[in-house]
Amino acid sequence: MNDMRVPFLVAAAAVSMVLLSPAPAMAAPEGRIQQVESTPGQVTFLLSAPGLAPGQTVDPASIAVTLDGQSVPATAQFSGESATAPDRTTMLVLDASGSMGEGNKMSSAKDAAKTYLAGIPADVKVGVVTFADDAKVVVAPTTDRAAVNAAIDGIVPLGSTALYDATDLAVKTLGTEGSRNIVLLSDGKDEGSTVTPEAAAKTVKDSGVTLDAVSLGAGDQANQLAVLATAGGGSMVTATDAAGLASVFESAARSVTNEVAVTVTVPAGTEASELAPLTATVRAGSETVTDSAVAQVIPAPVATTSDLVAADEPNGLFTNWWVMLLALVGIFVALFGIANLALGTVDPSGRKDGRINRRLTDAGVIEAEAHESTRFGDSAAMRQAISVTSKVVKGTKADQLDSLLQAAGAPLRAAEWITVQAFTAVAFGVLGGFLTGFDPLFTVLFVVFGALVPWLVLRARASKRRATFYQQLPDTMQLMAGGLSAGYSLPQALDAVARESQDPMKGEIQRALTESRIGVPIEDALEAVAVRMESKDFHWVVMAISMNRKIGGNLADVLRTVGDTLRERERLRRHVQALSAEGRWSAWILGAIPFFFTGYLFLVQPEYLAVLTTTSLGLALIAAGLTGLAIGIFVMFKLIKIEV
Repeated sequence: MNDMRVPFLVAAAAVSMVLLSPAPAMAAPEGRIQQVESTPGQVTFLLSAPGLAPGQTVDPASIAVTLDGQSVPATAQFSGESATAPDRTTMLVLDASGSMGEGNKMSSAKDAAKTYLAGIPADVKVGVVTFADDAKVVVAPTTDRAAVNAAIDGIVPLGSTALYDATDLAVKTLGTEGSRNIVLLSDGKDEGSTVTPEAAAKTVKDSGVTLDAVSLGAGDQANQLAVLATAGGGSMVTATDAAGLASVFESAARSVTNEVAVTVTVPAGTEASELAPLTATVRAGSETVTDSAVAQVIPAPVATTSDLVAADEPNGLFTNWWVMLLALVGIFVALFGIANLALGTVDPSGRKDGRINRRLTDAGVIEAEAHESTRFGDSAAMRQAISVTSKVVKGTKADQLDSLLQAAGAPLRAAEWITVQAFTAVAFGVLGGFLTGFDPLFTVLFVVFGALVPWLVLRARASKRRATFYQQLPDTMQLMAGGLSAGYSLPQALDAVARESQDPMKGEIQRALTESRIGVPIEDALEAVAVRMESKDFHWVVMAISMNRKIGGNLADVLRTVGDTLRERERLRRHVQALSAEGRWSAWILGAIPFFFTGYLFLVQPEYLAVLTTTSLGLALIAAGLTGLAIGIFVMFKLIKIEV
């Protein structure tokens, strides 16, 4: 009998020592590597030191890192001070089962949680999950400490212990971004969870969340918490009283406060590796903590000679002050020249005489003078510039351009208009070089665009003026017929039309009358209007006037009939225009979309277009695309163009 009592007494003494002797709050400090991320030329991670004693602080300057067995350059900063450190989130998972209501367990747990909350940096988000019969999120992760404290104060112990459900819920609430930690406290084994132990452990392990567990008392829950802590790469600590519990949470808070963000520079020439051993060591007071992990090694891209040259050359909008000054001066000079050409603000004393001389010269009444005034005025420099341009543009091309300028109502000659184009091309070229760092290709494109803009504007203005002239023809014929019926002569009827009409009809008729007064036959002056405005209808009107002057007849009735016919044709033309409007808009939009999209890419992501502009294949594709686009637009406009 005595022999049977000896083993029992020994076992009872051992259990008493375990239950009555408080375990240390934390073991000796150790290193813990988290959030390892690899980018070309760098490896970043977080390094903490759980188990630090009060007063111990990690020294970031003492960081030492080896990668794949070689010492590598590394820098460290406290996570709260590092701009590159990931966001940090902690979830307090607290047992709220009925057993926590025994003694002072719940009040001790609340005090310990508040101690942890007060000890961690303000940038760390904290949430609270409680578990009893079921698990629930009491407060989502937030930096509002008052809200978290209020949630902790509101915990009431009641029910069973859904430990695994709470673990699964906490992991899902933390999400997938940044540094995520769970501090799990329980005083009893799991009861009533729908999530299995294996599933909970797998969820923790797969999520990358770090889980530290605290067992309140040495019960069956210790083994369950230890499994979860192992899956989360953390530790499990047992606390037997309020003081031990507070010590555990204080140590956990110190670990978060002393966490450092480490940046490792991959040495040049290092070979890429999927999983390379990574070891980090740092001093914490008198202790040295270390931990190991694995990291993917991605060498930095080797800079080519062209990259180095491009890095040294100025590029972009704000480069050197002299580039900006030169660009601004060039734009100012170009715009000033264009304004002078278009508005004639230079040398105002000679503008009136110059206009009269130009009109008489165009009509062939006087010979062109050697010192004829220009739209710029009568300065020698402007005359010389226009003279040089005149030698470049002469003959048939100059006559065609003069005709187009007259049709558009522009008070310029061919040489003066070419000067406008030159100024505009220079302005756009300087602006394009200013915006693109004087990239040769894009600068040339801007110059070409600057030269085309005035030409397109001139063609559009001439087309609009001709269309307006055509619309005014029926009313003009009616006015002329009425004047002739009232007894006016043809010049008097035309003069009445000039007084009553609006531009461009008014200007063209006045010009024809002016030419007739200086010796040009009225039929020739009116025929010049028909040619200039490209109007076949007005050509037939002039022919009718010429025949009437030669053989006689009732010109008023002829003009009235022509006016009625033109009015009906105009009505039909407008009807056709309305029916074909959708096709015209489709052609314009489809033709403009590629250019607008290319311009957008050039502004927001120019490197995306670099393949097209820097390789022969890319340039060939650009040429093929523009050719196809031009053919498509041509076909679309041909399909929607209906002659009336």
